[in-house]
Amino acid sequence: MFHRILMLAFFSYSQCFLEDQLSTQQRFTALEARVKQLEAYTARCPCVDAVGFNVQLIHDISPMGQYQHIIFDNILANIGNGYDKYSGHFTAPYHGLYTFAVSFTKMRDRNLSVQVVKNGATIAQGLTLTKDVYDTATVTATVELNKGDRVWVENGYPVGGVEDIHGYWTFFSGHLVMSMPN
Repeated sequence: MFHRILMLAFFSYSQCFLEDQLSTQQRFTALEARVKQLEAYTARCPCVDAVGFNVQLIHDISPMGQYQHIIFDNILANIGNGYDKYSGHFTAPYHGLYTFAVSFTKMRDRNLSVQVVKNGATIAQGLTLTKDVYDTATVTATVELNKGDRVWVENGYPVGGVEDIHGYWTFFSGHLVMSMPN
């Protein structure tokens, strides 16, 4: 009887040992598969440098032409050099999700409409129509860009009379939220 109990105990112990080995092997195989997935992902979506800019208009533009591009002349930050101070365009250095914001101020007794444009198509627009005061409005847009896509700010369609934009109080900014695989 003692011999039988000893054999049963040994069999149970060896089963546990084999299950632990099998479980360890299964876990190792699963981890190897996960590492391969992560390596494939990082190969498609490499780490990228930070991208962001903040620019200011320091002179008034009066009168604004219809669909006139606004070239912001005071560069406060241009991480990644995506903003071109000569054209007023931001060019995406990477495929990804980007966010843009425009804060604009109109002159007294004028109206102002602006639009954020991606490759010629409006993606956001804003308008201020108050009378007898300077007025500030903000427009934001979050958009997927491919590498090389361009984004800029321009005057929109005329909303009545002459449109002016007040420098010093007008800003354009944007940044890469997240890079994405192509």
